[in-house]
Amino acid sequence: MELFADALHRNNRFTRWASGREDEIMFGSLGNAFDISWKGMMALAYPPQLALDFDKFADKLRTELGNSLPTRIVLVLEEGKLLDEMRKWDKASVLCTFPADSFPTISPSSFRQPYIEHKTLRQDAAITVVIVQNREAIIRYPVDGKALETALGRWSRKRHVGCNNKLIPSPRQGMDLIRIYGWWQ
Repeated sequence: MELFADALHRNNRFTRWASGREDEIMFGSLGNAFDISWKGMMALAYPPQLALDFDKFADKLRTELGNSLPTRIVLVLEEGKLLDEMRKWDKASVLCTFPADSFPTISPSSFRQPYIEHKTLRQDAAITVVIVQNREAIIRYPVDGKALETALGRWSRKRHVGCNNKLIPSPRQGMDLIRIYGWWQ
């Protein structure tokens, strides 16, 4: 599932997506991302950084993660207030940080071209990938940190991008952390 996409700028590999606006239902969106349930979802979100109501976004995340269904959301965030706040959360783990002018994005004009003609741009701001998940997601669907690190390294080399990786703890380490620190309660 892709959250905060729109009809013209979305990843077609995701069969389900939700927009930041209600009026994109006619194009296949499930509706406004704030109005649908994220419970039990494994999703990617690239929330708008400028027009985003941070308090509303944070409340939505807290509410949706506070359930018994495994819920994991990968956030792609620009450096700034939202990322600074997310770093303080106990349910958020920084996966990778891309320096300014390095994160590859596809030019909006490319969406009107065949896929092979897409132009790649570099994001001006530094970009950080954050995983936000509840305890149930960690237990039932643990992330294989080593495999993820390998895949990220391969992806970064192919696109000639530097990624400052943060290794995600193995499921065993994750469970130890839960027991020791009482996280995700």
